[in-house]
Amino acid sequence: LVYRENVAPGGPEAVSVTRAGADLIVHFKATQGGLKTYSGAAALGFEACGADDADRIAAATPRGDDIVLGGANTPSVAKVRYAWADAPIVNLYSGDDLPAVPFEMEVAP
Repeated sequence: LVYRENVAPGGPEAVSVTRAGADLIVHFKATQGGLKTYSGAAALGFEACGADDADRIAAATPRGDDIVLGGANTPSVAKVRYAWADAPIVNLYSGDDLPAVPFEMEVAP
């Protein structure tokens, strides 16, 4: 707004996480044409967390406005986190190069 440029006010935000077979799908808004990664095809910084707060790194792949966490759908997974650290290493951006917003979200049943 300050420079009168037509850019989005913020980066992509997760709106929901759903189960799809063996995978978890994280749905985003404000992707400005789809999600993309830098320095590789995989999105870094995703974790699948159990009800007991045990977490593990999840393999994440962008697909349009969604991220697919391949093989992460297990009965014990209760939530998904992204960039949930003091100094996270991440590479997920919107179509207009704004970084994705960190989040912690419960997985829909």
